[in-house]
Amino acid sequence: PYPIVPVGTLCQLLTQQRCVFMVLVGVLFMVAFVGNIGTLYVNSRRKLRPFFRSCLIALACSDLVYSLSFTTAYVAHFNAPYLELWTLGEFMCNLVPFLNTATIMFSSLLLVAIALDRYMAIRRAASRFWNPSWRCCALCIGVISLASVLCALPLFVISGVEKIYLQPTVGELQLVSMCLGLSEAMGVYNVILLSLIFLPCIVGFVFLNATIARRLWQRRHFNQQQQQQRAQAKRQEEPRFVYLLSRPETTHALVTAFSVAAVVDVATLPPSERNAQLSAAAAARVARHRRMVHVVVLMMAAFLCLRLPAWIFLILRLYGAFSSPVDWLLYFSFGLLNLTSCALNPIFYTFLTQTLRCLDQLKQRLLHLLCC
Repeated sequence: PYPIVPVGTLCQLLTQQRCVFMVLVGVLFMVAFVGNIGTLYVNSRRKLRPFFRSCLIALACSDLVYSLSFTTAYVAHFNAPYLELWTLGEFMCNLVPFLNTATIMFSSLLLVAIALDRYMAIRRAASRFWNPSWRCCALCIGVISLASVLCALPLFVISGVEKIYLQPTVGELQLVSMCLGLSEAMGVYNVILLSLIFLPCIVGFVFLNATIARRLWQRRHFNQQQQQQRAQAKRQEEPRFVYLLSRPETTHALVTAFSVAAVVDVATLPPSERNAQLSAAAAARVARHRRMVHVVVLMMAAFLCLRLPAWIFLILRLYGAFSSPVDWLLYFSFGLLNLTSCALNPIFYTFLTQTLRCLDQLKQRLLHLLCC
């Protein structure tokens, strides 16, 4: 009653490849698990805006569920005799794709919500304080959860276990299971999910964070201009001949007219306005704005590079054969990108200050060791 599949048509990983993937999955899982548990502990005690706190806690829970589901499925794949075989049972064949898709959608929508919260906080800073109520926070998290569950629900129907006979030798048959999905339905489902849910998430996330980065950059230059204007106003209070001698136009005229004497005189002149020294507080503020711009750009790059490739690969694999070891290596590698995203979210959104401080200290120690 079941189809017979020769062993030669199935794929296996080399021992070295299997060990490498097991180590990577184990390390990333531990980082994601510890980081998100720390996120839950820290954010439950920090004084944060209710909406931001709700999103961070929900994001940590989602990443924990995805990490557990992903690691369970991948370890089962690695320990199976062949990569196509499924050893976790029929219920897990439906549950694992459902959980993976639901948590990825949930975390993606939450990242957009966090970006929206930061955008609104910056936009309304001049008019009024952005602080939604707990009821609004619970409603938003509930709507995002419901949308994610409904998006992933079709996988319970599409996915299923198929029994086959494995033929190791000519006269031997083994009854095994494979977790498969209806290829046509799966292709339509992935295309719809990518085009209607995930691509709008990417556009919204990039737009909001790009706007935040632009505003931070503008604020940085605005602070620099304010400092320069204060310095110029202070210098204009000096006697007029001193102020005129300090102007770069006057210096250029002196150098042109009195090239020898001007070289001596210019060295004693005050520095030009473009080299005006910033105060310690202003310099720290400018450095902080510059650092935050870099962090926001890094967040956008991480979101695109860690989330998008897996979806593109899932769609492309439906239009070609998925039977070579290279295909499985790509599948596992792109899956690891999603797990990496779960490991990086606590660093980006909860422990960013501590991470930057540690990186600063590490940089200083390296420079000290290299005698730079």
